[in-house]
Amino acid sequence: MRECGRKYIVIVMIGIMVVTGFMNLFAEEPAVFECTLARQGWYQSDPIALKTELIGFLADAMTDFVQPSPPIAIVMPHAGYAYSGAIMATAMNQVRNFKYDRIIVIGPSHYVALPNQAAVLVADAVRTPLGSIYVDKKAVAILRAHPKMVDRPEVHPQEHSVQIEYPWIQVALPNTPIVPIVLGQMTRDEVAHFASILKEIITPATLVIISSDFTHFGSRFNYVPFNTNIPANIKRLDDAALDTIQNKDLWGFQSLIQATGATICGEMPIQLLLAILPNHSDVRIVGYASSGQLNGDWSNSVSYASVVVTGEWQDDSGLIFQERTKEDKKLLQFARKTIETVLKSGSSSNSLISIDPVLNQNRSVFVTLKKHGQLRGCVGSVFPTQPLVNEVQTQAVNAAINDQRFSPVTMSEMPNISIEITILSPIVRCDSIRDIRLGKHGIILKKGVAQALFLPQVAIEEGWDLATTLTYLAQKAGLSGDAWKQGTEFYTFEGVVISEER
Repeated sequence: MRECGRKYIVIVMIGIMVVTGFMNLFAEEPAVFECTLARQGWYQSDPIALKTELIGFLADAMTDFVQPSPPIAIVMPHAGYAYSGAIMATAMNQVRNFKYDRIIVIGPSHYVALPNQAAVLVADAVRTPLGSIYVDKKAVAILRAHPKMVDRPEVHPQEHSVQIEYPWIQVALPNTPIVPIVLGQMTRDEVAHFASILKEIITPATLVIISSDFTHFGSRFNYVPFNTNIPANIKRLDDAALDTIQNKDLWGFQSLIQATGATICGEMPIQLLLAILPNHSDVRIVGYASSGQLNGDWSNSVSYASVVVTGEWQDDSGLIFQERTKEDKKLLQFARKTIETVLKSGSSSNSLISIDPVLNQNRSVFVTLKKHGQLRGCVGSVFPTQPLVNEVQTQAVNAAINDQRFSPVTMSEMPNISIEITILSPIVRCDSIRDIRLGKHGIILKKGVAQALFLPQVAIEEGWDLATTLTYLAQKAGLSGDAWKQGTEFYTFEGVVISEER
């Protein structure tokens, strides 16, 4: 009996091993992205040496100033650690003592053309000499639902701008999942579009890392705008760019790049950051150097800077972006149904939709209708008087039949009508037009009894600079085009824009 029992146990164990082996043949291996920068010489391949080096950079970069609250974003370089490690540490020192739910790492595409696209890394994890970091697959899936957020596997192996940041995350913010994004070239119109997409995965406990070097000077980079006082002129150029970032001035940053041709390789990620920053965030420059200072060679020099942003990832109207996006489709469908009901029966339905109570507070709303891309109606309120759902219903009807500039929309037009809802933040007085950020701020001009309003997206859609925007705004108010230059009050607001894709 004992012999039979032993034989039975052996047979069962062999069976289990066979079945387990068979199942493993079909088990899906985790998709791990292997970072290649150590082999290319960007940083050390030995894990102990690499970790020791980064800890040393952090120790050397310790300052008396440490952020008292968790930063929401940082800008840091992406050169080899021998050049930019000390400056990178000045940014990482400000975030290392805090806990984040996810880190979004955004770098520019140096090698693959991505016109108006972003390549999102689709993987389970990334591996460096220090081990693996999990990728936030849920956040990646949200981004990938948008056609412009593409899966381009060929982009990532050679792109150092995001890979260079991973070991820093492993040392300073271990066990935090990441969302790696390689950003292509964007038009001004697309900056706002990508900002709205990115906000879908930003929560209060999100850290955004923007990867960028600054001025690339010299024949090696085809950028020699001056031949004398090179160190001072490079510093002056970098300071001008950093000033626009510190002032959260998207239009100013774009204009500086256009006017000077400044070779800031991460200009697109920086523009994206400026487009998403909360109005009441604070921006501080915490580190700056250049390769010319380090090696004495000013014939070809690259600048490095670290920027830290504090604040809260919540827009001024109190709508947390991740919560809001859950209700976008529902609100748009409700606006369309409201218009169609009015056109069919002459009155709107009394039945309202149910949305998150956090969102359904008193809100100011504009509803915009477009037909084949052309404006067909736009009406809204500046001051909140009723809950969001009620206000969407009211302004949807007004845009369809009560915009005096257009004849009422007909039912036959509705298949060709696209609907856009803009939810406004509280209105604030603007002390100087220098504080207006095109693409982020809606603008109200008031002079005497005359006043007019542009939504935040208007200037970007039209391709206007600030002076042109204010000229058209003055004319919209019934004033002369230059009336905005004196004796005029300005107010600004932000807008959460949701729209149908038709």
